[in-house]
Parts: sequence; structure tokens; C-alpha cells
Amino acid sequence: MPEVEAHLDGQIVSSTSFEGARLVIGRGAGAALRLPERDVSRQHAALLRRDNLVLIMDLGSRYGTFVNGERIPFDNPRPLSPGDTVQLGEYRLEITGLQPTDLLVEAEPSDVARESLLEIESETAAPVETTVSPDDDYEEPESDPAPRGWLASVLLLLFLVGLSGGMIYAFFAYFRLDY
Repeated sequence: MPEVEAHLDGQIVSSTSFEGARLVIGRGAGAALRLPERDVSRQHAALLRRDNLVLIMDLGSRYGTFVNGERIPFDNPRPLSPGDTVQLGEYRLEITGLQPTDLLVEAEPSDVARESLLEIESETAAPVETTVSPDDDYEEPESDPAPRGWLASVLLLLFLVGLSGGMIYAFFAYFRLDY
């Protein structure tokens, strides 16, 4: 069974065993492996498992997920092999217990990854969520404040114009000037 260890500055800061079909990594409360640094998104990446094949998928993180120094594309699972280096922000992940697989020789890695992801999604009760926006730190407001802000700006402008007009009238009236 694969084990996942998160290293920061050479020290193990978090670890967990990878027992199910999916393991979410991030700084949010819903992550199975929590990494509290700000350069890690709430739902940063997910490890997916199918038999001996382990894949990693970026969930739209702001700073990206890197395997062997190469950024993996959003929502495109990548198979992991023994010895691969996974980087999430300042964290280096070490995944032990990976078995070399012959599947990667028979097909392109992206084909195997997509096929495995589809099988995992069809077998699990909770499908892998891939609808996280790339900017997952943004929280949608309950209502759109734009109309209120626009109306307030217009009212303030009308008030200031009226106030300045009144001041001009008072100035001319005080000095008895015709305009």
C-alpha cells in the first residue's frame, strides 16, 4: 500500500497511507493530506489509484503541481513511477510503495491516465471533483454588489454636483453678482 510523506525543508511534516481510490492534497479542511502553507491551494492535487497504477492530477491550483520539475496540466492525470519527485509549493512529496507497471509501455501515459481516471470515477460513489476554478482562493459573494455600488456612486456624484451648484449660487448671491 502506498504511503505519502510531505517534506518541508528536509523534514517530514505530514504523512498518510493511500488506502482508497483517491487522496486529495491541499490546505483546506476537506484534504486528506493537509499542507497549511499559502502556496498550496485548498484542493491542490489528487492522487488516484487503480490497481498498481498511481496517478497525480492537479485540481486547478494557483501555483501548480510539478512532477520531476515539469508542471502537469490542470485536470490531466499523470502516472507516477518509483523515484518520481512531486512538488506542491514548497513541499516535496515522497510516495513510497509504488510498483513499476508494464501498462505504461503498452500505451501513451496520458491514455493510461485518462482510462484509469474514468474507471475510478465510475467505481467510486463520490466522483473526482475537477470543477475547481484555477483561482480557488476566490470565494463567490452571495449576491452581486455591483448594482448597489454603481447606484451609490451615481447618487454621490449627483449630491456633490448639487452641493457644488448650491455653493456657487451662494457665492454669487453673497457678492450680488449676476450670472
